[in-house]
Amino acid sequence: LSYDFTFLSIVRLALQEQCGKFEKGRCCVNPAKKCLKCTEDAELERSADVVIIVSYYKLLDDIADGGFFKRLACRLIKPALSLMHRKAAIPQEFSDARRILKEEQEMLDRAVASAMKEQEKIEKSGTASLDEAADPSGKMLAAIFSQGYYGEDKIQLWRFGYLLGRWIYLLDAVDDIEKDIKSGSYNPLKAKFPDANSLSGDEFRKFAKERLDLTAGETANALGGLKFNRFGDIIENIVCDGMLSSQTEILKKKQGGAKNEEESVLGARSAGHGE
Repeated sequence: LSYDFTFLSIVRLALQEQCGKFEKGRCCVNPAKKCLKCTEDAELERSADVVIIVSYYKLLDDIADGGFFKRLACRLIKPALSLMHRKAAIPQEFSDARRILKEEQEMLDRAVASAMKEQEKIEKSGTASLDEAADPSGKMLAAIFSQGYYGEDKIQLWRFGYLLGRWIYLLDAVDDIEKDIKSGSYNPLKAKFPDANSLSGDEFRKFAKERLDLTAGETANALGGLKFNRFGDIIENIVCDGMLSSQTEILKKKQGGAKNEEESVLGARSAGHGE
């Protein structure tokens, strides 16, 4: 989650008219190293709250569906995380900047809770539809990225967040397919590839790559609707090259091997948009 929401912070900081306050200081991870860091910005506080909100509902999901030891560990953590969740979702003591965020945070908390419930319902239905299975994840990230924006900006951020959430769900499904087959856990890909033998050839990798490439290409296309004031090259590199690198690494682990996949998603932007 930390990397995902660091990216969220970068995107939203990039869209602001005014740059947040940066200053040199000790790195909190490596105090021996000095670095330039953003120390004061409402977007950082917002992203930190989102981490807590999402983590809280993920914890509830693990308590409901996890194994004995996982449920036990989650129940031990729950009291502390519940307190943090209440502060993040409905702030009680806050600065003027956080006062403005109060209503938005409450709305976001409801959106995340709704998406998690919808995901649970879909998984219990056992649907084989990738679109249906990935929809809640897309909606959740769409709400997170577009929170606090209005008009055309909100539309563009909603689309970007939705496509990114869909891609993340599909990539996780591809990565977890063997484990889910063994455990009997839900995975929409199991309808077409129900056992280990069905994964042994190139068909699975080809099927997965086509769907990942399409969604990654659409996600890259969605960048065109966002007007960044800074960090644009960094964001484009993460989306267009980082996504490709992640899915290539996972596809290479699958049986059947992998040929040269090193083509930036930038090359698929037009093709993906047209399908």
